[in-house]
Amino acid sequence: MRSAMPKRSGSGFILSETLLAFLIALWLVPLTVSCAAVLGGTDRCDQQLMDETAAIQLRRILLTAYDLKTDGGAVYFQAQGRNMTLSLVNRNIIIQPGTQIIFADVDSARFYTDENTLIVVYERDAEIFEKAAAVIP
Repeated sequence: MRSAMPKRSGSGFILSETLLAFLIALWLVPLTVSCAAVLGGTDRCDQQLMDETAAIQLRRILLTAYDLKTDGGAVYFQAQGRNMTLSLVNRNIIIQPGTQIIFADVDSARFYTDENTLIVVYERDAEIFEKAAAVIP
């Protein structure tokens, strides 16, 4: 005689396998969120590193410059036998002639002298940065 109940094929998910999958997913969510938070901070670190490298490069250029003058909005100097200008153009602090970018993605910039030091002050994302750029003899 045959039984009235059909046999189970054994394929498909059962409740315990589904719960285990949910537990694993719930365990991975906080891990993923913490990794994303750590990786989000590296962009800021990279920008600071690029700014420090740019400040060193600017100091190297201005080390051989002479006749440094500033009007607050730009720095004028002589280098390599040419008149040059350091100023904010299209959100970048650049040296002209040419387009050598020193600091990128800058909202505003100003330049001033403190005793015998040229200071560059710039704002990016509502944060103000101040870098010593050159010693003025």
